[in-house]
Amino acid sequence: MHNYIEDKLKLRFVAFGFIICLLAVSFTASQAQKLDIDYTLPENVKGVFKKKEYKFIIDQTINTISKRHKVVAVKNGAIVFNAEGDLANFNFYDLLYKCTDYGKKSEWETVIDDYVNSVLSSIEARNQIDLYNFETIKDRLAIRLYPEYTFARYDSLDQLIYRSDLEGVYSMLMLDLPETFSPIYKEMFEAWNVSEDDCFKIAQQNINKQDVHKEQYELETFTGDSIKMYFLANDDYAASYVLGLQNNSPELVGDWGSIVAIPNKGIVNLCPISKDNAFDFVPFIQRLIPVISQFHDQHPQPVSKDFYWYYKGEFTKVNLSQDEHGNTTVIAPYGLGELMTVQE
Repeated sequence: MHNYIEDKLKLRFVAFGFIICLLAVSFTASQAQKLDIDYTLPENVKGVFKKKEYKFIIDQTINTISKRHKVVAVKNGAIVFNAEGDLANFNFYDLLYKCTDYGKKSEWETVIDDYVNSVLSSIEARNQIDLYNFETIKDRLAIRLYPEYTFARYDSLDQLIYRSDLEGVYSMLMLDLPETFSPIYKEMFEAWNVSEDDCFKIAQQNINKQDVHKEQYELETFTGDSIKMYFLANDDYAASYVLGLQNNSPELVGDWGSIVAIPNKGIVNLCPISKDNAFDFVPFIQRLIPVISQFHDQHPQPVSKDFYWYYKGEFTKVNLSQDEHGNTTVIAPYGLGELMTVQE
C-alpha cells in the first residue's frame, strides 16, 4: 500500500508543472514528427516573443531534455517527459522570463541549456529524498503565494496543503529544492503526523532566514509631497517573506501596521502606518496602482494587484473605487478606520 501511494505521489509531485520551474525546448525534424507539439503563443507573452522565437525556445528545450529523458508531448505551454518511469510536466514561463534578460537570440541556447540541465538535476536529486521522513524534509518546507485563479482549471487543489492568508491568494505549502519548488500532497503530509499549523510555522521560519533585499524610497505623490515607502526583493522569497513581517522585519511595521502590495513572487512594496503619518497610505496606493499592475502583468508568476492592510499578523484587502475621470478613492479597512478614529 505504501509503494502504491508513493508511486502515485511521485507522479503528482512531478506533474504539478505550472507551479514548478519552467522549461523550454529544441529538437530535430524527425523528433517533431513523433511528438504532439503545440506552438501556440501563450497570451501573457504575446508582444514579448514572436512566434518564431517561442518555437526556437521550445525546440531547444526539447533537444536538451532529450539528451537525458524521453520527451512525450508539448502542449498547453508545457513539456511532458518521462523521468525515470514517472511523467514530469513543466510549463515555460520561468524560462521565457530568463530569456527576456538576454537581448541577443544567439545567447538563448546557452541560457536554455544551463537552466534546463539545472532543473533536471534538481528533479533527479529530489528522487533521492525520503518524502515520508519529516525530519529529513522539515528544513526544506517553504510557502509560495499563488492567485486563486491559477487553480481554476485544475481539479487537484483538494489534494494540496494550502491556506488563505490574503483575499484572492492561496498560501501553498511547498518543498524548497535546488532550482525548483514542489507542492506537498496530502498523501505525503498525512504520513508525517504533523499538524498543518506546525508545518506552516516551520516553513515561515525557514523563509524568515532568507536574504531579502530591503530598500527605503521617498515616493513623490501627485501633489508634489514625498512619503516614505519600502521595497523588498528576492526572486524566490519576497512574497512569502512578507507573511512573517512582524517577526522578520518589525521595523517595517508601523504602530497601525503597514499597507502591502505583492504584485509577484519576487517583489513587495509597503508603506508603514503610524500616528504621525496616518494618511500617507492613501497617496501611496494612488501613486502605485499603475506600477503594481505592471509588475503583476509582466511577471510569469504574479500574485495580486490588490493592496492589503497588514496588522498584527493579519491581512485585510483595501477596497478602492474609481470615478469616470479615473480618480481613485481609497477606502480604509474598518479596523484601520477605528484606530484612526480613536486617535482623533
